This record gives sequence, structure tokens and C-alpha cells, in this order.
Amino acid sequence: MISRYFHTIRFLKVSQTFGRVFFNVCKLFLKEEKKNNFKIREFNKKIFFFPKKISYLGNNNFIFLNKKKYIESYRVSDYPREELLWKYNLHYFDYLNQKILDKNENYESLINKWIQENKFKENLSWDSYPLSLRIVNWVKWLISNQINNNQINEVLFEQGKYLSKRIEYHLGGNHLISNAKAMIFFGLYFKCITGRKILKKGKNLLEKELDKQIQADGAHYEKSSMYQSIIIEDLLDIYSISLAFPNLINSEILKKIIPKMITFQLNMTHSDGGFSYFNDCSSSSSLKIDQLMNYSKKLGFKDFNYTEGIKFHKNSNFVSCKNSSSNFIFSFGSIGPNELMAHSHANSLSFELSLDNQKVFINSGVSSYQNQKRRDIERATSSHNTLELNEKNSSDVWASFRCGKRANSKLIKNSSTKDELCVYAKHDGYSTIFKKRIHFRKITYNKSSLIIEDSIEGSFNKAIVRVHLHPEVDVINDCLFLKSGQKIKIKKRNCNLKIKENIWAKGFGDLRENKSLEFELNSNFSCIKFSW
Repeated sequence: MISRYFHTIRFLKVSQTFGRVFFNVCKLFLKEEKKNNFKIREFNKKIFFFPKKISYLGNNNFIFLNKKKYIESYRVSDYPREELLWKYNLHYFDYLNQKILDKNENYESLINKWIQENKFKENLSWDSYPLSLRIVNWVKWLISNQINNNQINEVLFEQGKYLSKRIEYHLGGNHLISNAKAMIFFGLYFKCITGRKILKKGKNLLEKELDKQIQADGAHYEKSSMYQSIIIEDLLDIYSISLAFPNLINSEILKKIIPKMITFQLNMTHSDGGFSYFNDCSSSSSLKIDQLMNYSKKLGFKDFNYTEGIKFHKNSNFVSCKNSSSNFIFSFGSIGPNELMAHSHANSLSFELSLDNQKVFINSGVSSYQNQKRRDIERATSSHNTLELNEKNSSDVWASFRCGKRANSKLIKNSSTKDELCVYAKHDGYSTIFKKRIHFRKITYNKSSLIIEDSIEGSFNKAIVRVHLHPEVDVINDCLFLKSGQKIKIKKRNCNLKIKENIWAKGFGDLRENKSLEFELNSNFSCIKFSW
């Protein structure tokens, strides 16, 4: 246990450590200002924002995380059985900007109800992350509908001031980009001294975090397709509102980063248009690649194209092999930034495959962020297309968002040609101070086959290579069958195959039955070949 805590905290930045102390202490000294002096900026130009998915069904019926519920109040205490993320979603107010708004529904009354029931800043509803998303959603709704409601403006002003003193430096990552976006929207909406100060703070924070978090190949450093999509949408939103105020927002940095991020996301997307599942990922929690491209095109960006064939993403340490109907993706690097493993899974040297516009081999997504057994299972090595040794995780993921000792991965050799991927990589996640255990993996992929060769340096008791099948893939004996009629043959050496019933997390609150192939090694080397 001491070792787990040591490896969990040793990589934290000073800003995270002191940020947590400041975050928890500073609210004790926040003073309420007696009077808010502000003006609302005029929004003469129509601003386009991509609509949110439907989460409000009318008549106080909502759906979050695939769970429908009748909501009588916005008081968190009224929903003790719901998980934290579900409660957060209730307070995001995404539904103000959803695809279809019922013209007979009084949305102002929903906001006024929230105001009456959430006056105390100690409430979960005032946590900085839901607060950031709510500020943006209220501003979008107000300017899109040309509404000027003094009570709503007063509370919105209070929320922006509160957020500016409660930035989530202790968490970092995508949370800081959300904080920055909210302060930018606040500063553009309110025309006053406070607005200008918070706008400047938001712009400075955004520029700093983009430089830190977005890698040269366009990948967000948390290595999650879901958060990649969320951040692209955030940047497109900021770019869209900046077009109305070019003198207040310099959009040049966004013009450079957005295309890189969309292109990376396009290369990492499967042939069916779905996300690749490395680290935390949910199929319905963010915009799909076609939606992101439609949004960007609406704002004047050019069309984007994926890289045909083999593409090494050298900063994020992925390789993709994509064409019009298939994509093979292999991860040969770290599972995330050392100081921020909250959304990382123990998935070192894992891969995914789609063929004939259908997902075939899949890693686990995420169905819940609750600190419970299901969360542990979804982050575990056994839920990913890689090798598990001695029934242990390759990286010590624990307690929902923690990671202790983590695997160091490295690409050893790249012998790829134009038509065939051939890479050799390793990681040391199973090594200890006393025993050295290295997992080596060689991947050979071309248009008609995939060969996976695993070897282990060091002693071990049990080694299993798992390959998880998409729910729509059938398996009979040593053959897989796709919806298209495509047949995939399985050949193996130095291992025994078992077909296991399993549960795959497609997204939050969305678990699907599937099958998994388990290859238990007979020696320290195995070879598995899939051919079609």
C-alpha cells in the first residue's frame, strides 16, 4: 500500500499539490460582493454552435448516462442513489442547447428553479467542472435566443466570479480547458471591468494549457478519443464566438490547433465512424468525427482527410493503418501523462481493428466513474487486447482515477513497408524491484492478416493474451464471422484458446454482451494469426 501511494503521488506537479491545498482553503475566504456592476455585451451577429444531443424529454423528464428520470428538483440531496457524474450532468444544462427545443416548454423556469434551489456554493452543483459547463451553456442559450433576464444575469455573474477563484489546477488536463473556456465565454458576455479581467485570465490559461496538453501530432495528452472530441468541440465553440469579437479574441492559435486535432481524430476513428477505445471512452458522450467536421466546415475550415495506409503518430505513440473500410490501431507508448493518469487504463501494447466498416477487436470503454468493482474491471489489463501476466495489471490502476506504478513502453524496432506494418515493442509493467519481467510484442499487419507474437522475459506463473470481440462479431470454433459475411480464420502456436462470455462497456450506463478470445501461453512465447 505504501508503494502504491508513493508511485501515485511521485509524478504530481508542484502546481497540482499546492493547487489542491489552495482550492480547498481559498473558498473559506471568498467574500460576497454586495453589488454586481455589469453590462451585457451586444451580440448583433448570429453565432452558430453545434447543438447538443437530446437530454431533456419534456415535462421534467431527463436522460443522462442512458438513464431516464423524472426530475422534481435540482437539489443534489434528492438523488442519493445516482452516481456523481449523473448529478453533474443534471447541472451542466446541455439541454438548453439540444437539437430539438420544445417551443411550448418554459426553459427560463428551469433556470429559475435551479437558482432557487442552488444558492449555497457548498453544493456539488457549484463544483468547478459542472460550473464551467453551465456557464457556457447559459451564455449560449441567452445569446442564441436574445434573452436578457436580470435575475439569470445576476446569478451567471456570480458563477463566473466564483469560478475564476476556483480553477482546477489540482486536477489539470481537460478540466483546465473547460475552466478557461467558461471564463472566455463569461468575459465576452459581460462588458465590465470584472468581465475583462476574467476574459484575460481565461485566454492566458487556454493558451498555456493548449501548449502543454496538445501534442505536435494533434493528440490530446490524456490519450482518450472521447476527451479529444470534447476538447475539439470546446475549441470550435471558442473559435465560433471569437468570429463575432475578433478584436477581443486572437483566433490564430485555434486555426492551427483545430485542424491538427481533427486530423488526428480522423486517423484514430474506425471505419464505421466510431471511436477507438484507448483509456476512458464512451460512444455517446461527445461529438463523432463527422459531426466535428461538419461543425468545423460551418465555421470555414477546409475538408479534412485521413492518412491512407500506415501512419505513425510519433508524439502520442500510436500507429494507425486506415483505408476506406478498415483501420488497425496499435498503442506502443505510455498510457497517459505521468502527472495525470485519471482516465488511463492498464492497456499497454493493446490494439483495435475494424474491417468491412465494422468493429472487430475492441478494448473496454467506460460505463461508470464510480469507485466500484465495475470501474476496476474496465480499467484492468484483462479488459484490453494485450497480455496479462500472473493475473495482475500492467499498470497499477486503482480507486477510479488513480494509478500507482505504471508501465514504461518503448518501440524497439520498426520494419514496416508501404504495404505492411511490422513493429516490435516492449513494456516493463510486470517488473518489480526484485524480479525483472518484460513483455515483448511484435505486430505484423497487412490487408489480409494480423499476426501477434508475444514473448516474456523472466519467470511467471500464468500468461494470457486476450482479444475482445465486438458484440456483432460471431465466433464458431476457430473462425470469426462479420455482418458482411467476411470470415476470419484463427491460427495459434504455443497457446490454448478458450472462448469466454464477457461484458463490454460501450458507454456510460451502456453494457453489452460480447465474447472474448483467451489464449493461455504454454511457454514464454506465443503466436496468434488472424487471416481473412
